[in-house]
Amino acid sequence: MDTKNDYRIMLLEDAVDRLAMRIKNWGLPFPINKGRLESLVKDVKNTVYRIKYSFLPANILLNSSDVIELERLGKQLHREIFENFDAMKTRVRLTVKQKLIVAEIKYCLWMILGFRRRLKHGDNNLPEYAVDVLGVEILSVQKHPSASNLKVLKAGTEKFGFIIITNIKNIKSGEVRAVAILPPKEFMGIISEAMIVSEPLDKSMKGRFVPYSIINLNELRSKVIELLQAH
Repeated sequence: MDTKNDYRIMLLEDAVDRLAMRIKNWGLPFPINKGRLESLVKDVKNTVYRIKYSFLPANILLNSSDVIELERLGKQLHREIFENFDAMKTRVRLTVKQKLIVAEIKYCLWMILGFRRRLKHGDNNLPEYAVDVLGVEILSVQKHPSASNLKVLKAGTEKFGFIIITNIKNIKSGEVRAVAILPPKEFMGIISEAMIVSEPLDKSMKGRFVPYSIINLNELRSKVIELLQAH
């Protein structure tokens, strides 16, 4: 496996860099131990570096000590970053900028914690393997208050929820669609946390990772390459 040039590892590096920057420039109204978190992120970077230059086949890398350590560090980061978050949410109204920070931190942690799962795709190096594609139910569809051609979706599963901005005209509440979990982006005051990448799917796909064979691959591949070029 060409781990040095693998899309999964390169996009993981991008997520770790984003997380490091968010911790360094902390702007959220709840306390963190910045020194402790910066130390943990440094450990994550070192672990990803060893994975990148391991050149191991995916089936061996999958159960390697570094991949297991990466997952452990991701869980620790999640716990230490968000230990005060739930209590804060009931007292403080976040600004749009702060909501974007929270969404990006969640995305970065998702990428760290899901890396081992993405390795299960094997040795082939395809852009789509770098991103998780999840089946979600569209719970509500509203017009964007500041853009007539955009819609604001609430979508999710029993475990996860997403706000999604889309220009898809025929999307309806109750549908199950595949979404690619990508870096969050602000659209005129509203944060989008994922991108719709399929037509309506069978209801059984809700909560499952969707096969790449039934999604809009060209759009997803272009998005991954765009993210890495920006990185």
